[in-house]
Amino acid sequence: TYSGTVAFTGTGNDLANTITGGAGNDLLDGGVGNDTLIGGAGNDTYIVDDVADVVTEGLNAGTDLIKTALASYTLGNNVEKLTYTGSASFTGTGNALVNTITGGAGNDTLDGGAGNDTLIGGAGNDTYVVDSASDVITEGLSDGTDEVRTGLAAYSIAALANVENLTYTGSANFTGTGNALANTITGGAGNDLLNGGVGADILIGG
Repeated sequence: TYSGTVAFTGTGNDLANTITGGAGNDLLDGGVGNDTLIGGAGNDTYIVDDVADVVTEGLNAGTDLIKTALASYTLGNNVEKLTYTGSASFTGTGNALVNTITGGAGNDTLDGGAGNDTLIGGAGNDTYVVDSASDVITEGLSDGTDEVRTGLAAYSIAALANVENLTYTGSANFTGTGNALANTITGGAGNDLLNGGVGADILIGG
């Protein structure tokens, strides 16, 4: 337990540790074992090494980040950011807050959940699950063949210059619009309007 007021770095061992930070911007890493990490106030960073690690973060207690190399992770309450530190495929899921979720070099699936989220795929063939019209997707040039999956009534990837594919996951009518790349746009069971835009596109109505 840290009893000071400035930034603190706390590192555990192979046991089941409980590490408690303070009011500063803390970095807490339980290491191997089923650890409990308690950040307190401040913009805290949690290193999650085990699927059984528990992160406890208070309401309005800073803007907090989880960094993990686990194959999948879902943000708990009151934590805003999630970054994958491994090199394989990753599934990252947000919560109801405004999340920033960052993948790695593998084929990532990123879903911010409710809230106006920022999803950053990196290299690999990434899948972005868009739940809000205000979600922001950041995808680099030549960083794989990428897909947006959404249940929104309308979605356009025209402004997403480096995303190739768009798939509707709902059951109502859908309007899907492509960009200048060779897009594959897939509708659903409803009366869909699909426009690939410039490029040699594949349009699948369902």
